[in-house]
Amino acid sequence: MRAIDPGGSSAFVANVGSGNADDICGHGTARSANGCITAYTIDQYGILTSTPVRTRNDYIDTGATPSSIRISPDGTHLYVTNSADATISIYIINPDGTLNSDTPVSTGSGPTAFTIHPSGLFAYVVNTNDNTVSVYAITAGPLSA
Repeated sequence: MRAIDPGGSSAFVANVGSGNADDICGHGTARSANGCITAYTIDQYGILTSTPVRTRNDYIDTGATPSSIRISPDGTHLYVTNSADATISIYIINPDGTLNSDTPVSTGSGPTAFTIHPSGLFAYVVNTNDNTVSVYAITAGPLSA
């Protein structure tokens, strides 16, 4: 799962963590099985270079089992659906490409597919376990049901 910012200069990848110290989200430390986001800059030739998503770390945690990732049309927020804990993790994308966590929101059971309306005003999440669609208004980045 990946998302590219509207300017085409940054890519973000949602990774499913295993809880093992040697997985991409573990970085040598046994942790919970939550996922994480890794980030890359994209140069003029399309080459990806790993970049920190926080000041000192090259990853940032998500909820359990990230299943979809999207960037707001204005490029200021990143959203990750987490199917195991029925949430959407929300991040503010700083001008330098680092992320700050915002308050996650609840979804239906088993959120998987996620899309943003072309107007940038609404987000839709398909919840596979309860066969519903959650609809959110996007107001300056955060989501509200």
